[in-house]
Amino acid sequence: MEQNIFGYILLNKEVKTYSKFKQPIAGSSSVIGFLISPWAKVVRLIVQRTRTDRVITLTIEDRLKALREELVKDEFDLPITYTNISYKELVKTKNLYYMEGARQLKLKHVLSDAEVNMVNKVCEAIESSLHKYYEGFPSEAYQLLKPAIDQLSSYFDSFNLFNRSSDLRLYRIRKEETPLTNKKDLFHIPFEERTRVSTQRYSIPGFPCLYLGSSVYACLEELRTVNNTQQIYISSFKNDRGMNFIDLGYPPRVATKASGKKSDAESYDALKALYLCWPLIAACSVQVKNDTHPFKPEYIVPQLLLQWIRSSTHFNGIRYFTSRSKSYSQSVHLYQNYVFPVKENKEHGYCDNLVKHFTLTDPISIDQFRADYEKERNKPVYFGMGRKGTIDDSSIKIDYRPTYYSYLEEKLEGFNYSTLY
Repeated sequence: MEQNIFGYILLNKEVKTYSKFKQPIAGSSSVIGFLISPWAKVVRLIVQRTRTDRVITLTIEDRLKALREELVKDEFDLPITYTNISYKELVKTKNLYYMEGARQLKLKHVLSDAEVNMVNKVCEAIESSLHKYYEGFPSEAYQLLKPAIDQLSSYFDSFNLFNRSSDLRLYRIRKEETPLTNKKDLFHIPFEERTRVSTQRYSIPGFPCLYLGSSVYACLEELRTVNNTQQIYISSFKNDRGMNFIDLGYPPRVATKASGKKSDAESYDALKALYLCWPLIAACSVQVKNDTHPFKPEYIVPQLLLQWIRSSTHFNGIRYFTSRSKSYSQSVHLYQNYVFPVKENKEHGYCDNLVKHFTLTDPISIDQFRADYEKERNKPVYFGMGRKGTIDDSSIKIDYRPTYYSYLEEKLEGFNYSTLY
């Protein structure tokens, strides 16, 4: 495209530099000719510009495609497993790959300069926080990570898009030799017994939290009792008042697949938010390398995030996918866990904030309906009941509906739900 631009310069006794255009002209320019007489009062300057640059305009479909292609790469798959390097080295390696990917997305006009600068600082904050924790300063580690979480928090609600089920099914189990019959036995550990609270991925020693699973099977898998259900008791929970939680329950590949059911604009906003928060999510989603060791570095960042939740006035908890297995990809709704930290500190009893938000059933033995289930299952035709999905039980993918886990869930739906007190 060629464009002639005319400008006029008033001259006195000498030719002055032309600087009258209000905006710089992008691309290559050539003055094809001007003749100036030193006695001329007015000269007309003709500038012909040949544009060699192009304005790159990406549609929402283009940007969404670029994000999806990035998020389904193996390097972004979660949970992360590792063997021959330390947790700190793993995080640094993953961050380096991520930052290069972010730079490429900026070149593709998917991310802005400000967003790339932000995620670079987030990666740096995570690494600095881990370094400080390893030096024996957990409080300073939190102070280093907190500003990064504060920045990312504006994106947390965006990738909740994939979750918005108003009918959350929540369960909690407990192994105990003595029969459990009181609702309090299945709520969070009471304050007076906080010495029983051990370190877990989202558990700070001595700090009570309410832990729930999205299915009976998920609870058994977390407790590692899938094949041994003796002395296991269960209650079903409902959240009647609604609670805001950070939704880390959809790994990138699953979220990318789920985004196909939403509009392009919604999907783009959600996946972009998920991508920007990926370094934090990834640092929280590393499988434990040495499960028998007392100190598990893979728990550092999740526990610091839980500390942030404790002080938040907007978020009440975290939903996260199990890190014990990757078999959730087809039925992530059956493999999710929840943690809701107490929002107060008392000498005795339970957190009033959690009590008012949940109703639950009286606990029963998890095998209470096993005999009834076997009668139903042995009928000539039994299609099962409850929610659709598949689970990886004993390394075999099976339909969830015909299982006892689903049968038990439907039985619990008919129970009476009430608050703790």
